[in-house]
Amino acid sequence: MKIAFFGTYFLLFENIIQNCMKESDSEFFLFTDKKSYSNIFKNINTSYVYLKNYKEINKYNLSDEEIRKFFICDEDRQNEFNLQKPSLNRLNKTANNILQSFEKWYFTYQPDILVSEGPNNFFNRVIIDYLEKNKIDHYQFRMGRIAKSVYLEKNKKTILNSNFKNKVNLKQDYMDKLFPEQRRTFDKLANFKQTSLYLDLTRMIKFWPIVNREDKLLPYSGKSIEVLLKIRLLYIKKSLLNIFLQLINFKSYSDSKEYLIYTEHYRPESSTSAYDLEYINDLKNIKSFQKKIKSKLLFRFHPSYFTKRPLIQFIKILIFSGKFISTPKQSVTEVIKNAQGAITISSSLALDALKLGKPSIVIGHPEYLNSEIILNNLLVIRNESDFFKIDNYLKNYKKIDSSILDLEMKKLYHPFSIYDNGKWINIIIKEYKKEKNQKSFKITKTIN
Repeated sequence: MKIAFFGTYFLLFENIIQNCMKESDSEFFLFTDKKSYSNIFKNINTSYVYLKNYKEINKYNLSDEEIRKFFICDEDRQNEFNLQKPSLNRLNKTANNILQSFEKWYFTYQPDILVSEGPNNFFNRVIIDYLEKNKIDHYQFRMGRIAKSVYLEKNKKTILNSNFKNKVNLKQDYMDKLFPEQRRTFDKLANFKQTSLYLDLTRMIKFWPIVNREDKLLPYSGKSIEVLLKIRLLYIKKSLLNIFLQLINFKSYSDSKEYLIYTEHYRPESSTSAYDLEYINDLKNIKSFQKKIKSKLLFRFHPSYFTKRPLIQFIKILIFSGKFISTPKQSVTEVIKNAQGAITISSSLALDALKLGKPSIVIGHPEYLNSEIILNNLLVIRNESDFFKIDNYLKNYKKIDSSILDLEMKKLYHPFSIYDNGKWINIIIKEYKKEKNQKSFKITKTIN
């Protein structure tokens, strides 16, 4: 069996693939965009986008609207870091370049299973769109809402879990202090070779001619040096602002009052920009929602994003929310217990609130809505008139039984950490074989 991953590089992507390779005797392949990352993907059969200006500029007849949709996640990142954005014409050429390279790779190796992290960037979105148009099956993975878990999909449909042995722990993997992207500055320096900065510097020093060409022909992720500098400037600003807030003894709101918690979303947040781009601006959201909701909104800062957002917007949030602020140091359990409930775009805090017997309002399209029981316990906003249902929902909310909620989350999330354990790939293999056998049975039945 041939299993192929596709995707642009993100920190520890190589570990995810190598962990899967340990769990299956299948042949593994990778199609990625940038050859300058070749020193990272050791022992993996890796192919890259061919860096060439093709004569046939728009072979795949991609419209400007399609190109805009492909670019939304990367545009969010470029807006966040104030990077220069490429034109639609350049992006169209890039998309065609990606697809010509992908087609050649796909028909050369003919993988049985295609796997990606999902539509979280331009590269992935271009390929997924091609697969959908050509009715080619593909699987997606991402971290689950339960600690050390993974969520799996096939063609945008949830692959349910049948292993219910593990206990439910709502703690998020990425909030672990040992998770590379979330370590403190001291820890980053002590473990410098494991940081994205070290990888980026190594890549640029070893492969600068290739990096320079990639920046021109694959412009959706920004110029490498500019990205590196602006991301690090953001971390410096964050560190200084954290020190300042400690000096002025910045405190969270701690009184018991009828408020709804609004949770900040991490930026640049690929899942929010991928599925709910219209709600990417937290300041705009709380201003809009507060006009439609009687209860006061308490702004809960994201633990990994606190003080990272643009300074002017950070100040505007503080001014608008006043004393109704919750910092990461404040216990989220305490905040939920004192609240009427939660309102979020797609945050895991909605599940935290349900677990503690509090109602939750969801605006976006998180994957946990694929559980009918969870869906029915939430108030999901899909149009303006749904906001009028909030008062009645809060007043008549009936607490979901904790054991039922746990079971539903166990169904949605498979008990394997994508960074530590590759056994989840066997679930995809099993799903593939199951469908293949069903197709064979139907063909046999038709012949008979």
